[in-house]
Amino acid sequence: LALRSQAPMKHRGRGTVLLAVVLCVLQGRPAGASSRLSGSRVLRTREQKIEDALARARQEQEIEDYNSFQRCEGSLHRRMICLPLTEHFDPPPGIQGHGKLQVSDRVSLPKELMTGVLKRKPEPPWQFEVRAIRDQDEDDARGTDDAEEGGRERKSYSHTEKQLDKLYCHVLDWQAPRNYVFIPRWMMQTLGLKARDVVEFTWVRLREGGQITLKPLTRDFVNWANPQAVMESELKYYSSLTVGSTILIDYKGSKHALEVVRVTDGDQQLDGANIQDVNIAVDFEGVPASKKPKSTSPGLGARDNAAAVEDGVAAEGTRRDGDDESNKSTSEEEDGE
Repeated sequence: LALRSQAPMKHRGRGTVLLAVVLCVLQGRPAGASSRLSGSRVLRTREQKIEDALARARQEQEIEDYNSFQRCEGSLHRRMICLPLTEHFDPPPGIQGHGKLQVSDRVSLPKELMTGVLKRKPEPPWQFEVRAIRDQDEDDARGTDDAEEGGRERKSYSHTEKQLDKLYCHVLDWQAPRNYVFIPRWMMQTLGLKARDVVEFTWVRLREGGQITLKPLTRDFVNWANPQAVMESELKYYSSLTVGSTILIDYKGSKHALEVVRVTDGDQQLDGANIQDVNIAVDFEGVPASKKPKSTSPGLGARDNAAAVEDGVAAEGTRRDGDDESNKSTSEEEDGE
């Protein structure tokens, strides 16, 4: 009641909902619980539930107050509570991305953010920078703390995962509740996040990538028959790449990790780039030279063919010049006779 009386008028409806939730929590004790627990333990359990409910309400209110100011400023910068992206967000069969939620950079955002993006009438793709909010104490604690969510994916490959402060991502849909975002598990691991941590989202326009260098972290990469074909098939689920991140791809029913070592636009190195609907060359690092596949820079084969054609034309021209000289000499000899 005290929290409700302190809230702004427009948010007091939420206080009523919160009060109802707390009452439900207090009354939701299973029958016979008092006979199994001592009175003090039951009291501590109730108090903990109330504290958790109040902590969540304060967190949501702080996020709403922060984002309300951003909306008034017309900004596309938000703070959001992150939760892991689950299979409930999986697109229906036949839609691109079906079954690929955990091997992509797509996130579910609230619909109110879509309205702000549409007002600017940008060209797709719509990409965002997601940045973790943490202090030094959290950084030290997270050095040994593993998030519960996403543990299954972590067991499917072995590598030393780098923790980053930011990643670039793309929009999967606009189904998330207000002030919430749902993120793939590999992105949460890379950012060192756990459920209900707060992140900052900012709309960005990334430069188009020209060449990327990937470092395979899976042991059987050298046994892949055609790595370039795999990249062409699986990288289409990523709209952007961030240098230093470790992405996942699906190959033969298993998830394989690749570290993004370098990204360039052809002239200079970038910290991240747009790779959607872009002709981009893929190179590999840390692969034996005998097993290293050739780069798949679009147009490279055409340039080689063009050079070969030019060489062939030049050789043919040389032969024709020689034949002309020979024919000319023969003609002069016949005239002399």
